[in-house]
Amino acid sequence: MFLDIQIGYLHRGTEKLIEFKNVAQALPYFDRLDYVSVVHNEHAFVLSLEYLLHLSLLMKVSIARVLMLELTRCLNGFLAISCSTLDLGSMSPMLWSFEERDKLLSIFDLICGVRMHVAFICLGGVLDDVTMLYDVITASIESSLVICDSLDLLFVNNRIIYVRLRGVALMD
Repeated sequence: MFLDIQIGYLHRGTEKLIEFKNVAQALPYFDRLDYVSVVHNEHAFVLSLEYLLHLSLLMKVSIARVLMLELTRCLNGFLAISCSTLDLGSMSPMLWSFEERDKLLSIFDLICGVRMHVAFICLGGVLDDVTMLYDVITASIESSLVICDSLDLLFVNNRIIYVRLRGVALMD
């Protein structure tokens, strides 16, 4: 038996799937590579194409992209905190984090019409204008900051977490 090993394909064979597709058809494949950082994956793909094509973006497009990337980073943080606290034996912070994560995912729903596979970033632009939703985004972020403060109080100077993590990692 002879094996021909192909190194470089992701676990879903995305490179092979998009070989005969145009950019608009290929972009949604990158959303499905990682269910946590969907916007970051499509951003990396589009940035590489824009660099190769020497495209320059409008400032409004760059701001909208950064806004969605940062919202995705907040979603990732809430997921990391919820999973970490669940591993440490605490259930309430996981529920708080997932509630805030759901609020931020509803912003994605308002902007793109979906919550997970947004396909927001397009070659040379974005899917839709987000300036009309700045007030909604600001209100959601302000409410999330209250939960972030509560989670911070949970971790800082918490004796149970300190004892369980002592010697495992540096807590600053």
